[in-house]
Amino acid sequence: MATKRLNWIGFGLVIWYLLGIYTGVHLYSGKSLLVPFFVAGIAGSLLLIKNKKRIRVQHITAIGAIVLIAWLSVLFKGVDVFFIERFKGVVQITYSILLAYGFFLELSSWEKEQIAKLFYYCCLLILIGCALENYTPFKLLSDNFRQAVFKTGVYEGVARDISMFGMERPKLFTSEPSHVSKFLLFSMFLWLAFSQDKDKYIKVLVFAAAGVLLIGSPIVVLIIPISFVIAIYLEGNGLSRFLKKMTPKKFLLSFVFVFFVLLLIFVIQMTLLANRFAAVASGKADGSSIIRVIAPPLITFDVLKEYPMWGAGITGKEMVADKVFFRLRMGFGLTSIKNTKSATNMISNIFWLHWIYFGLFGGILMVWAIYLLMKVLGVKHYLYCLFLMLIFSQVMGGYVGAKTWMFFIGIFLTSVLMTKEQRYGTFKEQRYTVIAYLLVGDSKKNSLTT
Repeated sequence: MATKRLNWIGFGLVIWYLLGIYTGVHLYSGKSLLVPFFVAGIAGSLLLIKNKKRIRVQHITAIGAIVLIAWLSVLFKGVDVFFIERFKGVVQITYSILLAYGFFLELSSWEKEQIAKLFYYCCLLILIGCALENYTPFKLLSDNFRQAVFKTGVYEGVARDISMFGMERPKLFTSEPSHVSKFLLFSMFLWLAFSQDKDKYIKVLVFAAAGVLLIGSPIVVLIIPISFVIAIYLEGNGLSRFLKKMTPKKFLLSFVFVFFVLLLIFVIQMTLLANRFAAVASGKADGSSIIRVIAPPLITFDVLKEYPMWGAGITGKEMVADKVFFRLRMGFGLTSIKNTKSATNMISNIFWLHWIYFGLFGGILMVWAIYLLMKVLGVKHYLYCLFLMLIFSQVMGGYVGAKTWMFFIGIFLTSVLMTKEQRYGTFKEQRYTVIAYLLVGDSKKNSLTT
């Protein structure tokens, strides 16, 4: 079947949007943040305008449900000294989801192989760029860009890098190395999900190994569990069907793949990440591991004891900063946390932030709203999306951020495009009203795969 020609305006806007998300350039007025992800915001807005005829009422309804629950988390906390920050959180999550929705509308009109090719080249460009930054004067260009563009949040852990990884990790036009590794992980994921290459699982291991060697980040290794989720739930249509389709040849290939996975983990543990693994094994986990993995569940339980129903409210970081400070400084001895103000952004795990922000009742409501969004977008693999969202959540720290919601929408996109061909209607062509949809909830009529 002939490949559909790519719309070059849409392609250019997608590249613009991805660059904006990758670099994380914000608009400031002095030291005050005006517009987060400003560059991506322009491109995402233009993507929405370009695809305005393909916007569906049901999509806006589901997005509205997410925003409504975010508002409820603010209203149930009342008007206190943290109200303005929570209000900003509602505005930002709305902004982030709408930008990601524009990205979704554009990419959902592409062929799967076109998306795969785009993110394959994203992987190559990141790896080549990191190699150039590590071994050539190209680093000066990246450093100058960072100094000129970023007002706050510039990485200051060079000494830690040298101690843990034996090198200064590349930042490649971003504010810190973890942003590079997260975007590489996302690019590998989308390429793997859409690629028809028979050797893609072996190639993705090579990408992951190169990423760890060049960036020195264990985040990239998460492509290994992601690969299994894709193979079992997206391509195998569930664990039971995956096992039924397992022929001797496939079993042998799977065995070879698992062997290379274990070999890769062993090599990583014994070389670049040896110091980090040794620290964890001795019970002296480094600050990053504490902030991402160990402390968040403890802080979440502390918050839920006091605010069980609605948590601290969306982006209510200041409200629980004392609990974060106590756990990180007093409990784990992180001396870099000087006071409660410096502890406000020290939870880098959005799975636990979800429950901190919304509590048990609000958190369940938000899960339902996200499920509703998946349903109307045409997602068919709910367990697959859940597993991948949990994996990506472990390394993301901005619940309302544009990068987080692009990653989530990207996960939904892989499920949508692995089903039937998409057909969109305009607002005028839609016969189901918002109220009728909420009452009836006909997934076939509201799906993108009709």
